Amino acid sequence: MQAMNVFIEIQKLLYDQKLLSFDDIDGKIGPKTREAIDKYLTHIGINTDKWSASRKLTAIEQVVLKDQKLYFGDIDGLVGQETQHAREAHQANLILTWRDRYEKIFGKNPEEQTQGRAIDRSQFFDELKDINTVRAFAGRMTSEVGSQGREAQVAWAETTFNRAAARKKTLLQTVTGSYFPTNDPGSSDNKVFHQIIREVAEKGTNTTNGATGNASGMVGFGQGKAVKKDDGSVWAPGQTAQFGGERFGVEVADKNWVPKYVNPNTSKNTTTKVVWPLQRDCMSFFGNVGSKQVYCQVPFPLVIPWEKKTKLTQYQCHTLVKEPMERIWQRTLDFYGIQRIQELGINLFGGCLNVRPIRGGSTWSMHSWGIAVDIDPDRNALHTSWKDSQMSKPEYKKFVEFWYDEGAINLGKEANFDSMHFQFARLR
Repeated sequence: MQAMNVFIEIQKLLYDQKLLSFDDIDGKIGPKTREAIDKYLTHIGINTDKWSASRKLTAIEQVVLKDQKLYFGDIDGLVGQETQHAREAHQANLILTWRDRYEKIFGKNPEEQTQGRAIDRSQFFDELKDINTVRAFAGRMTSEVGSQGREAQVAWAETTFNRAAARKKTLLQTVTGSYFPTNDPGSSDNKVFHQIIREVAEKGTNTTNGATGNASGMVGFGQGKAVKKDDGSVWAPGQTAQFGGERFGVEVADKNWVPKYVNPNTSKNTTTKVVWPLQRDCMSFFGNVGSKQVYCQVPFPLVIPWEKKTKLTQYQCHTLVKEPMERIWQRTLDFYGIQRIQELGINLFGGCLNVRPIRGGSTWSMHSWGIAVDIDPDRNALHTSWKDSQMSKPEYKKFVEFWYDEGAINLGKEANFDSMHFQFARLR
């Protein structure tokens, strides 16, 4: 009996052969998929005129299993012992979808997740000694997010501190200014709110990834229009987090504050962390897959691992990640030098732009926007854990840091698989 994930892989194969559209990938074997199966089997030279629909389906499954080096028999559509063993091996090595893998690794409770790097808010400690300032802060919190739960309240407190720092205002000025519909923040002795305010300051929490403002409804952050997605949720350029019914993001007036405040020791020779969108928001942020592509220039030759005679010093990527990628490559060359780069295999390039669904799933791969690259695929394989990957070794620490300095992530480090893969989109 075939499992649904096999059906998706069959449809992915047919999609790659341009026999199905992306919208046809639904894990169901309907008329369109059956027609595509007939065409593909004919294309590879198999006469299926007298075969049943079930036998054709088994045959295309054998093709998929053979591609994965699980099946080594003939493509005959018959369920013999070899086919059954291949199915069992496939079942034991299921490739989870992004959503399944995410929930398995990270869980569904955002409170258990660590987001962003801590922010030093010691400059506000003296102001928080004034109980009237704390009361005003808590009063404004009551009217803005008082009924939306602790996560939203923590996030709102963070944005207030961040906006005060970005605009060089006192806390009292920040909660009474023109940013809000009313000038009067009110006053509250709510002990829970007072505790949240002090903890956010003392611990430097950063669940909003440097946000300086909050919004609801169709309000944005001044960086572009808010859009309503198919699931009914709202997203706007600059948005970094959402808790309860409130969205949080970096206001357009504050775009340059984050590197100076999050890392006040930043020098001209270091890069700054940019907040990139969540994976689910890539279409809104980057546009249509395969669009807005430019060439990233690399200051040393990259080698294609499976064709080592092929070398390149440029590749296609999305225009928004071109400069960060070029900075990463230059820092890599400056730090390691060409000889060490070659010794470590950092120059083994597995690709960037590739418009396709994710492996084992039906949503677009991050490669579809040209915002991800694969490095040294053989030694950082898809199913290799982070600790067993080449990329986790001490000698690669600075290389990985260069990517994180630009706001990118490595899947091996974040999700414990696919350590070759660096991307400019967040998992959480």
